[in-house]
Amino acid sequence: MKSNENNTINFEFSVEGYEIVASVSKASGQEITTINGDIISSKRNLYRNSTHEFQLDGKRFKVNLQVQSIIKGIYVCTLTIDDTVIETLQYNYEKPEGFHRRILALLFMFCGALLINHKIALAIYIAVLFLVTGFLKNREMKKKNSRN
Repeated sequence: MKSNENNTINFEFSVEGYEIVASVSKASGQEITTINGDIISSKRNLYRNSTHEFQLDGKRFKVNLQVQSIIKGIYVCTLTIDDTVIETLQYNYEKPEGFHRRILALLFMFCGALLINHKIALAIYIAVLFLVTGFLKNREMKKKNSRN
């Protein structure tokens, strides 16, 4: 299972001599299922659960794609052959380092721009900004120390 720069997750299965890949785009919802590189199923899905079914060598294959948590970015893909679960793969989105800090910085910049004409409110805002950034740095240091 891999994720690349264009927001596509690839779930890769090797079973019975076949390379089955179920791809899902996190951005557009486009889902593509391939066998040995040949596209056998393609659809756009904006729901949290979808199924791709096909027949190979008289066996019924089913690929189920499920978004377990949109907020945490947990995707699960299950391959089933003749109603028997063969393999389940899970993808967990990893947020970039400093992700929360960037979001907070943007939020504080926006609030500061709104308060630029109000001197007392701006002074209070700057004081709160320093307190919050100090708290975040302290929390980050504790996390780093607990890992070591």
